[in-house]
Amino acid sequence: MPSENITIESIICWSAQQVNAEVDGDVVLMSLEQGKYYGLDGIPSDIWRRVEQSVQVRDLVEQLVASHTAPRVTIERDVLRFLEKLRQEKLIDVS
Repeated sequence: MPSENITIESIICWSAQQVNAEVDGDVVLMSLEQGKYYGLDGIPSDIWRRVEQSVQVRDLVEQLVASHTAPRVTIERDVLRFLEKLRQEKLIDVS
């Protein structure tokens, strides 16, 4: 795993080492490399859908600020934490 943290300037997208499916409005992921399953609901599902194509974290945060009521600082902090977890599980690529 890269030692550099994900920042607002990072560009992220789905990793080729995962598969995902929609199940009753939620997202189920499987890491092909790790052999683990993950279930996402609510806002994590929303974030996952938005990173199918490469996106800068700054733009992702702006999209979420426009569609959710939490303060921007809270959204940014939570998005960065969530993306870091996805990267640790090799579910996203970061550049």
